[in-house]
Amino acid sequence: MTAAAGPLVIIQPALPEFRVEYFAAIAEAWPAPVVVAHGADQPGGVPNDPRPGPYRRVELPWRRSRFGPQLEWAAVAQVVAKAGLVLVPGDPNQLAVHHLLALRWQGRLPPLAALSQFRRADASWMIATVKPWWHRAFDGLILYTEREAEHYLKLGHRPETLTWLNNGLARVPAPPSELELERRWAGGPLVCLGRHITKNRFDLALRGFAAYRQQGGRRRLLLIGSGPESDALRALAASLSDAIDFVGAVYDPLELDQRLGGAFAAVHPLAMGLSINTAFGYGLPVVACQDPHRHMPEFWIWSQAQTGFGFAAPRGQELQAVPGIAACLQQLDALSVVQYATMCRTAHTAVEPLTTAAMAARSLTLLRRLARLAP
Repeated sequence: MTAAAGPLVIIQPALPEFRVEYFAAIAEAWPAPVVVAHGADQPGGVPNDPRPGPYRRVELPWRRSRFGPQLEWAAVAQVVAKAGLVLVPGDPNQLAVHHLLALRWQGRLPPLAALSQFRRADASWMIATVKPWWHRAFDGLILYTEREAEHYLKLGHRPETLTWLNNGLARVPAPPSELELERRWAGGPLVCLGRHITKNRFDLALRGFAAYRQQGGRRRLLLIGSGPESDALRALAASLSDAIDFVGAVYDPLELDQRLGGAFAAVHPLAMGLSINTAFGYGLPVVACQDPHRHMPEFWIWSQAQTGFGFAAPRGQELQAVPGIAACLQQLDALSVVQYATMCRTAHTAVEPLTTAAMAARSLTLLRRLARLAP
């Protein structure tokens, strides 16, 4: 592929802060211009990161549909008109992607790759069953984790058309020192890290924390994040307002270092995704539902009693998890400083190889291979 080829066009529903460094790393290494086209901000949705990058940004409008919000096709068609390679979301609920696939089959579009999870924690069984077969229509596929790629290979996907992200951090903090670990063990707070949306079930974390305090637990709880559930969570926490702090969303690295660098452990009941990388990056053990199918693909790096403690959360009966959360918090408190330090170091070691640079390198290998398919 030469620099004179058409641009690499990346289309995504949003451009959240955790994707900026990844797309920037791809753009810096790509021999042609890169366009990142993303959906406009939506109420209650993941906010777009306003920082500039080494690519041209295009904001795509949404339209209402009985299939959910859809990217406006006219805007999508315009942005791919002179593309040399196109990377799209690999989710069948976006009708624009089906339209692009039809154009590719007709020979009217350059190679088409997809960036996709195999199965989210909140995905229906039908989508999870159909998605691997639908993904065969793409020239290439970037999955979220290596485990997903292994599953796809068993289903007959060709290895030369697959790669994976293993979502990581743009900056992996240094492992905590012995002195920092001793301070965290002695009095560091618990922390909930993530957006305040229904599927994360931070209400269970608050209920479990209340039970932990009733049993004599003395740690405080910080909630770092914001979202449509924030008011409901504040109301639920009112009776323990002296032990719970809502600090809002934190994007400043120095403030995040201060907050998480002094924390004891993270609590994330369900649907844990990229926040596990952040927690492990600071060497924080994680208390979460022990069933990986209740979480996002990134949760594969968690291990019971090695990087945290898990509890059961039966589907449809999630409130039964509350005593289990309290028990996990008590288990963490019962660890000696040596046992706690070992768990923290194990968590940090698990995330060390998961970096934005490694994600981009794997993606670039596949994208360069696909670019050679272009006429």
